[in-house]
Amino acid sequence: MNKPLETNLSDIAQKVLDLAKRGGADEAEVFIERSSSTTVFVKDQAIENLTAKDTSGLGLRVLSGSALGFGSSNRFNQASIEKLVMDTIACARGSSPDEFNCFAESKAPAEIDLQIFDKNVQSAPLDDKIKRGLLLESSARAFDRRIKRTAYIVYGDGVSTTGVFNTRGVAYQFSASSSQGVSWVAALDGKDTESGLAEDASTNYSKLDCEAIGREAAQKAVALLGGEKVQSGKMPVILDGRTVGEFLDFFSRLISADSVQKGKSMLAGKLGQKIASSNISIFDDGLLIGGLQSAPVDGIGYPQQKTVVIENGELKTFVYDCYSGKKGNMPSTGNARRESYRSRPIVGTTNFYIERGETGREDLLAEMGKGILITSIRGLFAGLDVATGDFSIPAQGMAIQSGKADHPVKDFQISGNLFKMLADVLLVGDELVWSNAGRYGAPDILVKELSIAGS
Repeated sequence: MNKPLETNLSDIAQKVLDLAKRGGADEAEVFIERSSSTTVFVKDQAIENLTAKDTSGLGLRVLSGSALGFGSSNRFNQASIEKLVMDTIACARGSSPDEFNCFAESKAPAEIDLQIFDKNVQSAPLDDKIKRGLLLESSARAFDRRIKRTAYIVYGDGVSTTGVFNTRGVAYQFSASSSQGVSWVAALDGKDTESGLAEDASTNYSKLDCEAIGREAAQKAVALLGGEKVQSGKMPVILDGRTVGEFLDFFSRLISADSVQKGKSMLAGKLGQKIASSNISIFDDGLLIGGLQSAPVDGIGYPQQKTVVIENGELKTFVYDCYSGKKGNMPSTGNARRESYRSRPIVGTTNFYIERGETGREDLLAEMGKGILITSIRGLFAGLDVATGDFSIPAQGMAIQSGKADHPVKDFQISGNLFKMLADVLLVGDELVWSNAGRYGAPDILVKELSIAGS
């Protein structure tokens, strides 16, 4: 289960911990990783750029009393390790004490096969990976003759072995893999130009369908050709899963305990309150089978878990790491996240998703009757007020008449309030769409009404 690619990471980590203790650190923690990746960029059925790289390094945190020091190195030789240890201890001794600084206690992670490592990602021939990149573009062009340009085509994959070790007995390492394809193409019909973007990712090499990704991008672009203006007013809307995922990305930052404690979240003081429709339940699941963000432990070695954030509209909890948990007198939810060995841990979500409902797209359209299906938005983070939740952002989609797609619509704004929108969800779709390399999963949602500003 989750067998490591390398076996000597623990030896290196233990050497660093021993040096730190001998150097006078009260406590020490090592985050160590080795990874390899391949990225293929394609343009006009030719390789525009190809990179293959190996990365390795370790991050060291030490405590001197309650003062914390951090350092990192991409060299594992004795001299580099000794310098890293001395510099990090000096950093701690020069830092201000903080009673909430802490390292994870040794606690066994869940004994389940997360299915996050596929050796085929590493062993597949380079030629096969290049073919995948080319297929992301060729399948889009084959879908419709009006696909004339490609804006961004990339196939990428990688494997990694990560270890977390500390002087409190935490000692765990695991391996993970991922394959991802992105296809962003443009359809042209006369003077009308529209683009379509599709992406998918998987921990399993064979489960990534690059042909389907290309077709989806092309279908989205072609569907928007001939877009018309829309009349202004308030009307019901369906947000497709990828659009909902963008809102979920923003929402994930609000449920960070660190953001709440720093007064940067609108959710402060709302635990136990109803903040969304009873149709909405949101989970952060670090143990999702095959999840791109799944792992047995978080970035400091605390076991990951499935956390109910919102249940039937009620805000149940925030997500915590060791530091924010200690500060808030709450247990960690296993949400210490690290971008790499060079970065300090921060509070962040894992596989963050809205629970799917039981209503298919056609039934959602029939229930809405007349309105707009929103298929893309732009500039959410710039157009959403972090203090109030109000938003006004450009959108595109399909006008719906009598429960059927009638014609594409464009050049309009959707406006509302994030929490009112969540409260006004009437129905939830039955299929999850994952975006941002598997970080956010969302179904279609039918919203009672949003303000539309068109012609």
